[in-house]
Amino acid sequence: MSNFAQELGCRVDLAPAVLVVGHRNRYLFNCPEGIQRYCLEYKLKPLKCSHVWATRMAWDSLGGAFGFALTYGLAGPPAKPLNFYTPGDLGPYLESGKAFCGVNYMRHKDVSTVETFADDELQMRIFARPSPRSADPSFEGSADRVLSFVGHFCDKPGTLDVEKAKALGVPPGRLFGQLKRGEAVQVPDGRIVQPDEVLSPPLCPPAFAILDVSPAETLDSLRPVAEHFASLDRDGTVYHMAAWATVHTPEYADLLNAFGPRARHVVMDPEQDRRITHLANATNQCILNTILPPVFPRPYGVEQLDVPTLPTEFSPASTQQMQQEGRLVASDPLRITYLRADVSDTRRLLSDKRRTRQDRGRESKRAKTEATEANSEVSTATDLADNDGADVRYSEQARQLMNREAILRGSWMPVKAAEAAALVRALPEYQKRLPTTKFEDSASATPSWNNPVVHFLGTGSAVPSKYRNVTSMLVAQHDDEAALQWTLLMDAGEGSTAQLLRLLGPTAQAEHLAKLAVVHISHVHADHLLGMPGLMRARKRARAARGEPNSPLCIVGPMAIMKVLRTVGFVPKRDFYFLRNDFCFPAELQQDESSEVEDSGLVKATRDALASTLAKMQLSLQTLPVNHCRHATGLSLRSTRGWSLTWSGDTRPCDVFARFCPDVDLMIHEATFEAELQADAVGKRHSTTEEAITIANDTRARALLLTHFSQRYPRIPKPESAKPNMPTAVAFDLMSIPLRAVEGLAPYLDVLQYVFEQFYSEEDADELE
Repeated sequence: MSNFAQELGCRVDLAPAVLVVGHRNRYLFNCPEGIQRYCLEYKLKPLKCSHVWATRMAWDSLGGAFGFALTYGLAGPPAKPLNFYTPGDLGPYLESGKAFCGVNYMRHKDVSTVETFADDELQMRIFARPSPRSADPSFEGSADRVLSFVGHFCDKPGTLDVEKAKALGVPPGRLFGQLKRGEAVQVPDGRIVQPDEVLSPPLCPPAFAILDVSPAETLDSLRPVAEHFASLDRDGTVYHMAAWATVHTPEYADLLNAFGPRARHVVMDPEQDRRITHLANATNQCILNTILPPVFPRPYGVEQLDVPTLPTEFSPASTQQMQQEGRLVASDPLRITYLRADVSDTRRLLSDKRRTRQDRGRESKRAKTEATEANSEVSTATDLADNDGADVRYSEQARQLMNREAILRGSWMPVKAAEAAALVRALPEYQKRLPTTKFEDSASATPSWNNPVVHFLGTGSAVPSKYRNVTSMLVAQHDDEAALQWTLLMDAGEGSTAQLLRLLGPTAQAEHLAKLAVVHISHVHADHLLGMPGLMRARKRARAARGEPNSPLCIVGPMAIMKVLRTVGFVPKRDFYFLRNDFCFPAELQQDESSEVEDSGLVKATRDALASTLAKMQLSLQTLPVNHCRHATGLSLRSTRGWSLTWSGDTRPCDVFARFCPDVDLMIHEATFEAELQADAVGKRHSTTEEAITIANDTRARALLLTHFSQRYPRIPKPESAKPNMPTAVAFDLMSIPLRAVEGLAPYLDVLQYVFEQFYSEEDADELE
């Protein structure tokens, strides 16, 4: 299927984008942070999208560019370059990205002065206007232009009337082909036959328009866009990346009318759609929540099931009429609109295009057993427990349930999964695996001064998957009354801010961001740093909403991070102060920095600022050199309140942890590969699960959490033969665990393994292949 436009993102945790798909090319309009994972989960074939258009030089338009580029090259050097078209010079942006992205197939072009674009499929007009956001403190773009687009696929020539052509003396063969292509031909008697004499009227495919509108701007600059769209005199869809409050004004109603009566309008306001974005991960979380609610809270938005509808009470009369006619609707992510002339209006707007051909085949195959499966869904826990072999029988039922929900990809999927998991909990095999001591009964499960909480925002490596985002962890210090005091971030993979929203909800997310004091970036790889610019923007907004000044954020990491933030992330220098990670080494490992750093006064001032911040946090911080890439470091934290924590970063096994942070309360160590992939671990400078356990044993850690898993392990890695000397558990995305509660979590590993065996679907197997 081709020639359609598809709405992407447009949820509270993902900015809007539009994907236009042709026969040979794909065109992505805006590439926000998080689009990489979104495309991978919903199988949107990013490897085939070689044209990316940005409406603005801003993070919401380009924040996902490098993650998208990495996915574009997953299968090896691509046949086509990945082209970015922007309203400004993207050269410095791409140059900075070479430090962590390393791709050489990204191309860019400033189209702020270009009026048209055409290739063998698409014809498009480009409209540039002054950006109104330059006075907005939350916008840090490097260009003062914003783009709008009006396009359509090339008109399809009419059908050749063979009888007419013969009557006019055109012999069959080569001349027929010329006429079909719209070329005039000369017949044997010398006459010229024009194409319109023998062809039916051409088929004109519908048009589309992309508008990015901020609340601050006047609408007069958008009228040429509307007038051009109306002049095309064809059906079409206009995508408005605008707030509902902006659309529901008399001025905007006039703009909508200017597009003409054949236009359908879609309002893409992400703040109004709070439904789950990543259904597979939410399903995981709901299953885990039935087992350990304190550690795995239900994700934010899981109860939001309905498609949002546009309000009407304050709308102008013309806008209300459009809504009643279905010509003005709210965005519904993944919905497609056909842009083909041979598709009728009644079929042009689809409610859901969310299934691959393979998915549809599975749905058809299971249709005959749907009634049986429906009966199994409502079976009671008692019925299942009373049947001999019920655990085996229900395992298959659970798989069927999850597969069908995965095909539908509806908002009910996480809720149905929780219901199925609750039934699994009643099975005898589950009950046998439960530990004797309940997690909730442990005093260590309560946050306090000497028991901070670690929030896992991403536990995967390299690229995100349906179940695991890339690496990020947030340490939250509470007092003995459970009041939040400060937070510290360890790495910031792309989508970290959105993950914090999914975990805590908007109110608690804002509080945790406002109290963010220090960030440690372990090394310059994309999966550990691309979330920083978005996180800093969210932190600024959170502090402003609380009436607090935007105090600079302390960042410790490799030197390249500073350039990345300023050039790639559009972050002004005043918003952070930066300290190179080797300046935080233990004294015996530090080298004389005078030969490498010109402004030693600036280094001293930054060190003093960090020391002052850490003193307020009652915390000492050390970085440790590890064996992964240049300037890669681990992190050691020790609080005067009596707790300690170590994060390995990406590394091969190192002795620095046993030397400089022995007897740590909690070690968080990467475990990218299982033991049988030792050669891969060595070649890519990562650790296996077995090696991570050995390092923790050598360090005499009191507890161990494993993270940073290869995406070949979609849900839970297999247990290893190495025997840890301490309580050991596996980290999951959206897991919140008090530092001293790992001991209570570790006995549940066998239970989690068993439950996931019941829900390991065919779709997971397809993804692994």
